[in-house]
Amino acid sequence: MGSVKDLTINTKPTENELGVGVFSFSDRYSVFDWGEMPDEIPNKGAALCTMASLNFELIDKKIAKSHYCGIFDKSGYPTSIERISSPGNRMLVKLANVVKPLFLDGEYNYLEFFPEHRRVNNFVVPLEVIYRRGVPEGSSLLKKLRQLDSEGKEKELEELLDSIGLSKMPSPGDMFPKPVYNFTTKFEKKDRNLTDEEAYVISGLTISQFDELKRLRNVGVDIIGKRTKNVGLTDYDGKFEFVYFDGNIMFADVFGTLDENRFLFNGKQVSKEILRRAHELLQPDWVRDVQRAKKEAEKNGIEEWKPLVKTYLKPLPRELVEVVGEMIKKSHGVDMTAVFRAEDKRYSETLAAEKRHFETYHKFGDEGLYLFKRRIFPKKRFAEFFGLETSGHVYHSLDALANILADMKVVGSLDEGKRFVQERLEGQTMYGVGREDLHFQRVENNKGEFVYKISKSINYFAL
Repeated sequence: MGSVKDLTINTKPTENELGVGVFSFSDRYSVFDWGEMPDEIPNKGAALCTMASLNFELIDKKIAKSHYCGIFDKSGYPTSIERISSPGNRMLVKLANVVKPLFLDGEYNYLEFFPEHRRVNNFVVPLEVIYRRGVPEGSSLLKKLRQLDSEGKEKELEELLDSIGLSKMPSPGDMFPKPVYNFTTKFEKKDRNLTDEEAYVISGLTISQFDELKRLRNVGVDIIGKRTKNVGLTDYDGKFEFVYFDGNIMFADVFGTLDENRFLFNGKQVSKEILRRAHELLQPDWVRDVQRAKKEAEKNGIEEWKPLVKTYLKPLPRELVEVVGEMIKKSHGVDMTAVFRAEDKRYSETLAAEKRHFETYHKFGDEGLYLFKRRIFPKKRFAEFFGLETSGHVYHSLDALANILADMKVVGSLDEGKRFVQERLEGQTMYGVGREDLHFQRVENNKGEFVYKISKSINYFAL
């Protein structure tokens, strides 16, 4: 279905009736509109499914319609959030038809959504409905305000500030007097900002139905705000999606989770914004290339911008991913204050360590370096330790490999070296900077003895 959720269709929607399906929330994540990233966040799927299910059930109590039908428990049957014994990652939902605009002559055509041309009685509304309560660091609204200010566009800046009830430039972390709303496109390759009038025109809704969509949006914002306040977080912004069915507007997809919203604890990010920040810090060249590719595609009327990105996307360091996973795992708790205080400290320390390693790579990358248990080795010296100066692979016994690690001062003793090989190296790849990686594999030699094959792989560039 998408980069972070999978969809199993039990019954397809027809022209006149909704279908039935199952959302399976994965541990994948997406940032910068890239889609699936090269690593996964442990526990993310179950935590987000639980959060989303709770929000839907709170919405239902407000007599607002949604496509939610229940969360699956261990027995394999859908039930309510109050009855599950542990967080699950599957949700039963109603399905509507997905009608996508045509891309013609460099622009999108929404004729299929107009009532007089529409062929179905249910569809996903082609809008993402955005709200903002404030401007945390990283907010696109804050970036827009700063851009207008730097370019000296005083009139546009004044109008934008007035629309959010402000008389002067906000600082990162400021909250607005009241929520600010806007719309973007849902099915275009790059999200496009829309005025209320533009959103209404492409929505496929009547004026009264569009007004009902905005009323439901306000209900959702109120519920999320109260819920996050109760658990010790601040809700800065988020989004909603909706379905049209037989004249009614229904909440769809999911909302109020760490993927859809930007939550802060004591001024620190606890949503997927921390993953965006990590990529900006650890691989800024890739982030800049993504931004360049989007602009180039928009300028030249190209729908697919990802092929224009030339910089290699690397996975985040494993330690950092594990810390984020622990944050997310505990995020559906009742009181998250103590949890996020501890996890925020771990995250900050881990990110700082990875930043130091990245800066070393960036400075010496052309020489070729290896990161090994927090120690950095030049490629030539590393090859000498393992006997790989002239060969693409080599075999070592467990004792010999433990001795090598001790000589490298990676471990303090032979016993520690053996444990490290067995627990950390078997079947693992050690990524090097300089287009060479090492792979450690336990194999049986022609004497029936188990040894370790260490082989180099070329043309793979990752941390």
